[in-house]
Amino acid sequence: MIRDRWLNDLALACGTPVTSADLIDLTETARLKNSFTAKLADKDSPCWKAQWTKNCESDAYRVLAALGTQGIGIKFVLFSSVDDLIGACVVDASAVLEHAADVWKVVKNDLNLATADLAAGVCLESNYSSEQGGYLLDLSAWGRFFPSEIV
Repeated sequence: MIRDRWLNDLALACGTPVTSADLIDLTETARLKNSFTAKLADKDSPCWKAQWTKNCESDAYRVLAALGTQGIGIKFVLFSSVDDLIGACVVDASAVLEHAADVWKVVKNDLNLATADLAAGVCLESNYSSEQGGYLLDLSAWGRFFPSEIV
């Protein structure tokens, strides 16, 4: 029930078909998710970063849509709040990034996607900043999503 509903919601958000065949098994999902988190925490890994205040989220989505042109036709692993129940989902990166606001509502966590080998990836997260007195959107991108002339 959860799986079918979630897949349907994701397909509607992305504007592209997504089926149970696109799900990764739970063990592989856990391994990939742990590796993804480690990659983000690695200070020596080349990674482009940007930040916006919450009221400028449309700017963040514009950048994600531009990054999406770098992932047309390439399958990426999309992580979500239901990974532990149904597994991560393999999706077309451009479809996710071009519809990032809608997809984020479905994944309900940070918007995280990467190639299975972690050679390329994107992470958009909302973090509270006591310095700023509110939430900020933090974007990290690497590999083919490292924006040379996009932004």
